[in-house]
Amino acid sequence: MEEKEVKKEPVVGSPRWEEHADAEGKALDAKGAAVVAHKSTKVSTVKMILLGMITLGIYPLVKMCKLVKELNAVRLAHGETKKSMHPVGIIFLAIPTIGIAPLVWMTRLCKRLRAEAEYRDIKKPVKASTFWIFGVLLCETVVCPIIFLSKLLKTSNAIQKHHNKYGDFKTL
Repeated sequence: MEEKEVKKEPVVGSPRWEEHADAEGKALDAKGAAVVAHKSTKVSTVKMILLGMITLGIYPLVKMCKLVKELNAVRLAHGETKKSMHPVGIIFLAIPTIGIAPLVWMTRLCKRLRAEAEYRDIKKPVKASTFWIFGVLLCETVVCPIIFLSKLLKTSNAIQKHHNKYGDFKTL
């Protein structure tokens, strides 16, 4: 008895409905590009703050780790060899550097987010100056660090949304 290979057709309208595989078994979309790994675009500022208070800072740390990992993956596709350091490593460097390492790290992270946002033509990305003004100089107020966090998460969400739609390309 001969077995027939049953090929299940993807559901039209699903995120990867046009995918097929190349000779190596890698999934490709209709244009021959590698299928986009879908990344989280629903990181909310309010959720980050509230769950951060409930979990004593663990939730924001986990989300920042994920944000850095996704940014490194997206930037690697453009040939950038530099990676942002893991946020947990920055926490350990904060004490011996008297708090300077986290400031430098966040400045570089904002610059990398802005570069990726500009590559993808995303309007009003977070800037390093936004971090220094809202996150450092005006940090005594309650509102300014929240404004900075909101801009950071909006930029990251926009980059990931664009990546989910277009992949590693600027536009299709």
